[in-house]
Amino acid sequence: MSRQRVTYTGRVRGENCGTRARDSADDVGRFATGLATGGAGAGVARGAARIGLIVGAVLVLGVGIVMAGSPARGTLGPDVAEVLDRVPHQIDGSTFPSITVGQDVTDFDPSLEGAGAQQLLLTVAENLELENQALLRRDGSILTAVDHGDRLIDLQGRLAEATASGVTTIRHYAFDDVSMSLLLPFGKQTGLSIGIHATGTVTEEAYDSSGTLQSTTSEPFDQVFVTRRATGDRWLNVDALPPPAGG
Repeated sequence: MSRQRVTYTGRVRGENCGTRARDSADDVGRFATGLATGGAGAGVARGAARIGLIVGAVLVLGVGIVMAGSPARGTLGPDVAEVLDRVPHQIDGSTFPSITVGQDVTDFDPSLEGAGAQQLLLTVAENLELENQALLRRDGSILTAVDHGDRLIDLQGRLAEATASGVTTIRHYAFDDVSMSLLLPFGKQTGLSIGIHATGTVTEEAYDSSGTLQSTTSEPFDQVFVTRRATGDRWLNVDALPPPAGG
C-alpha cells in the first residue's frame, strides 16, 4: 500500500490544550498559526540513549486489560469497554524505560510528559497486542476498539487474509529506542497525531487454522507507530509509517 509523505513537526507555539476537548479544525488552525509565526521547526525529536523495552503479551485467560492514558473527550462507550475487558492479555509496564518526548508533543498536550508518556506507550503496546488477539480470534470488533483510519484498514485486510488462508501471522515488538513527536494531519487523519518512533526487534509467529504455532522469525525494525484520540478517550493506533528521512 502506497504511503503519502508525512510531515514530522517541530515545536508548536501557543498550544496548551492538555486533555481539553477540541475538534480537528481547531488542531489544524492552531498549528497553521504557529507555522505562520515561525513557531514550528523541522525534524523529529530523537532519543540518544539506548533503552530496553520488552513488549510481550502473556496470554492468560481471565486477565483483563490495563487501561492507560488520560481522558480527552468523554469516556469509552459501553460497547468498546466491553470488547476491551473481555480480551485476555497482560503487559508488564514496569519494564518500560524513560522516553524522549519532543517539545512539540508537550506543547500540544502537557500531560504527555514523564508518566504520561509511559502511559501512552503502554496503551499503544496494548493496542498492538490486542491486534494480535483480533487476528487469532477472528474478531473484527477488537480492531475497531483499538485501531482507526489506515491502521484499521490494514488490520482488517490482514484479518480477511488470515480467515481466507487459515494462516495467521502476528507480531510482537521489543523496543530498543523510543521517541515521540507531533505529526501533521495525513491520510485519513484530520487532526494532529503523536508519532512514536521506535527501533528494535519484531518477532513474527505464524499459526495454522487449528491455532498451532508453525514458525517463528525475528528481525530488526525501524518504524513510527502513529496514535491519536480519534474517537474519544482511548488513544488508538491510526497508522504505522517508515522512519523519517534523515533519522
